[in-house]
Amino acid sequence: MERVAERKGLKNIVFTEKLSLENLYHLMYKARAVVMPSVWVEPFGMIPVGANKLGVPAITSSSTGVTEKMVDGVTGYIFKSGDPSELSEKTMKLINESFDRATLIKYSSEKLNAQREVGELIKFFECKINHILCSTVEVIIAVLCI
Repeated sequence: MERVAERKGLKNIVFTEKLSLENLYHLMYKARAVVMPSVWVEPFGMIPVGANKLGVPAITSSSTGVTEKMVDGVTGYIFKSGDPSELSEKTMKLINESFDRATLIKYSSEKLNAQREVGELIKFFECKINHILCSTVEVIIAVLCI
């Protein structure tokens, strides 16, 4: 990606190593876009979510769990993991388009509501626990009936 940016003469792209949280959010807020080109399966990437919450579009690979919370073309772009030409294409597309910061913030706040997410997790685990308890009771009853 760095070579593509260099070849195309894009001098305003910053490639970084690990940053402190404060520097990360400061840099993201100032950014035109945030790119997370993970090549490994990642359950959930916080970088694109953080960028969207700051009103900055994100580009992420299809191998991340964050794609469930992103909408291609609305919150940024999703590219096929391991496909550098699609990553380059989506990056150029984003550079040539404009995303409304307020719309991104509003959308990401609606899409990612921590209280709702926790509520959904609690319901999921309650359902699993009830299923396990019911299965255990059925086994006990079956054993007692034998």
